Amino acid sequence: MAQLEATGARLEVSSPVLSGGPEDEVLWTDVMAAAPDRAAPVDPATFRVNGTYAPAVGDFDGDGFADVYWYGAWGRSDGGWAGTEQPGVFDETAMASSEQAGTFLPVAGDFDGDGDDDIYWYQPGGDPLVAETCCNHEPLARRDSLWSADGDGTFSPTNLSRIATSIPVVGDFDADGADDILWYGPGDAPDEMWVGGSWGGAGPPRVELSIRGDYRPVAGDFDGDGGDDVLWYSPGEPSDTLWMFGDDFTYSWSRPVLKGEAYQPFAGDFDGDGADEVFLYGPGSAGDRIITELRGTGTFDLVTLTVTGRYTPLVADYDGNGRDDVLWYR
Repeated sequence: MAQLEATGARLEVSSPVLSGGPEDEVLWTDVMAAAPDRAAPVDPATFRVNGTYAPAVGDFDGDGFADVYWYGAWGRSDGGWAGTEQPGVFDETAMASSEQAGTFLPVAGDFDGDGDDDIYWYQPGGDPLVAETCCNHEPLARRDSLWSADGDGTFSPTNLSRIATSIPVVGDFDADGADDILWYGPGDAPDEMWVGGSWGGAGPPRVELSIRGDYRPVAGDFDGDGGDDVLWYSPGEPSDTLWMFGDDFTYSWSRPVLKGEAYQPFAGDFDGDGADEVFLYGPGSAGDRIITELRGTGTFDLVTLTVTGRYTPLVADYDGNGRDDVLWYR
């Protein structure tokens, strides 16, 4: 498993998995540890995912260990990995019995606040023609739907459509224990919040927002108050904006200045202190950074590190130790 070790003010990557081949996945545990315990090197094949997937990450069975739903799209088979208390060890799960077809962006979160993460299957732009609506349909097409987790790794589906093209940002922004979805429309496109809770009947309650601008948003509880916030990262010279949420989706804002064209930011509580850090990942050879403390005033502390390669980072606490890990998938 890959880990980071500190040398002065710089973090260096040390990973036996990185030498296993260009297609290997890489797992980082104890991301922020200055001198982490070193486990025995794992077989690189343990982290090799054969195929192309749109993965969704969450604790779908509520056991305290994060899981990965490997969504294959259209008619390709799906798969499931369940995290265990042993870092770097996953069990195959029954999630694969809940096969999804169509072509979706899976959005994971505990939308009903029951302790098990759910999956909202979203197709930007609205539903395609499906079998029940027209004779000229795509056989594998599906409607947008909410899969509510049953607590054992399986799901109960309900049709729930969103007729818009937006970027979903998941977080518990009102700190009520249920995740919300902030639907961000780049530029002048409309924005809104789906409020977590019971989404039966008329669907989720909605709160209108006005964001305006082109950003790469990242959600996390940056101040450790139990409610998630949003960093609106704008590549290049334009100003970035930090929203620190309070009650009823009100927020205060500030303008941290991160600078950088290539970052694809993501958040996680990598040191287990209850407040999320921001990982500024630059795919390829671009320099990478971790914001270790992001304050409501817009000031921050950071360390630098190097991630070589282009990955999709899957962030969650797979081993249940209270610190988020990063599974680098490609």
